[in-house]
Amino acid sequence: MERTLPALYLSRSPLLLVLAQVRFSPILQMDKFIPAIQERLRNEGFPKFQAMQSSTIQMPGVPALSQNPTVHWEFMDREDKKGIVLGTEGMSFTVSDYSTFEDFRVGLQIGLLTVQEIVKLELRTRVGLRYIDLVIPKEGKRVSDYVRPEILGLLQDKPPLQRLAYVSQLLCQSEIGKLILRCTHQIGGSVLPPDLQLLRLTLNKPLLLNQEFCVLDFDHFVEEQSDFDLGAVSSAFNDLHDVLDQSFRAAVTPEALKEWE
Repeated sequence: MERTLPALYLSRSPLLLVLAQVRFSPILQMDKFIPAIQERLRNEGFPKFQAMQSSTIQMPGVPALSQNPTVHWEFMDREDKKGIVLGTEGMSFTVSDYSTFEDFRVGLQIGLLTVQEIVKLELRTRVGLRYIDLVIPKEGKRVSDYVRPEILGLLQDKPPLQRLAYVSQLLCQSEIGKLILRCTHQIGGSVLPPDLQLLRLTLNKPLLLNQEFCVLDFDHFVEEQSDFDLGAVSSAFNDLHDVLDQSFRAAVTPEALKEWE
């Protein structure tokens, strides 16, 4: 898929988190590979390590993969701004200090290459990329000045009703997969989506707000079983990103883009 728009760089970007996920055929003896993976990642800028047990594998941005008690492994950088989570059925790479997609791909490639060379993955079943934006209006402005009205639903600005929260989900078919746009517009509260509440990364934006805000959660993914090939996975992420870029531009106002430049 050819890119149709120039890269979008925003110095005051509303980005809260960026997540990449790859699911693969189960590796039930993944724990045997962890020492070698940890040693490689420790030398690649991810010195922090933690093994975590839960009743489900709840990797960031990916539905629970199992109902049986299981372990997943977390590798993080020194500043807790980048994290790799590995389970028996998938790997995710999450960043809270995103600068460019090119830089993001470097860390993602480190994780994928490490796991592939040590574990020898055979099949991939899902590749997904997720961008989460936190829109906080400046004083004197409203979320509706930043986000297009069709995304915010029916506005209620007249008495006797005052809207306190609005949540929506839009499912679309793209050229390569499916895209879900989740919108959460509320007056105060937690900014993180429910499936990311336990995320350990340090964020550059507040976790709680006592003012109006909107979270735009763009999730683009392709689900198909195919041979695990790093080149094909990298190409899929490029295509996923380009559609997400276009979707973000379509979801916000020109005035918002100018303010975030």
